[in-house]
Amino acid sequence: RVARAPSLTFLWAHTFPISFYAPAFLPVLICYLITTVESVGDVTASCEASRLPTEGADFDARLQGCLLADGFNSFLSCLCTTMPNTTFSQNNGVISLTLCASRRAGYCCCCWIVLMGLLSKLSALINTVPDCVLGGMVTFLFANITVSGVRILGQHKMGRRCRMVVAGGLMVGVGVAIVPAWSTNALWPLDGTEGGTARLLRESG
Repeated sequence: RVARAPSLTFLWAHTFPISFYAPAFLPVLICYLITTVESVGDVTASCEASRLPTEGADFDARLQGCLLADGFNSFLSCLCTTMPNTTFSQNNGVISLTLCASRRAGYCCCCWIVLMGLLSKLSALINTVPDCVLGGMVTFLFANITVSGVRILGQHKMGRRCRMVVAGGLMVGVGVAIVPAWSTNALWPLDGTEGGTARLLRESG
């Protein structure tokens, strides 16, 4: 894999005329709104993992910087003919694992990512890491995201409104994960292949 990779990959691999595709405006706008909400949670969880306040003026400044960086970086990525990007929630899992919340470490990671984007052989070398290693690490990081969310919820007094918001989010997130075909076959699949948990949810609904 390393031998087949080119030595250098230029940022602008393809060129195309600048245009505006109107039918994609509304779907992309919805996606950006969703990623904005996601970024708020990511910054909150990262602050919690870094032992920084999750409310107040300092937190608001960090949140504003995150959203501004997301928009600016997505603009640059489009100019480089790549997909827009957003804040990665795995960051708070990395902080919890390494106990390192230094900005210098983040800058170094950015430099490594840029180098791997330009030097294809270096990125191919990283891709030689076994899938089982990457899978185990990703599973641990996403589990840390869940723990951070639970801890943040536990730090705040949960009223009726907050309870409804959390329940609605869990209903959609966990429900779709348990029953991926919830929107087909009258919302609940009846082919007999669903698991016990999905069957219980269907019968209780």
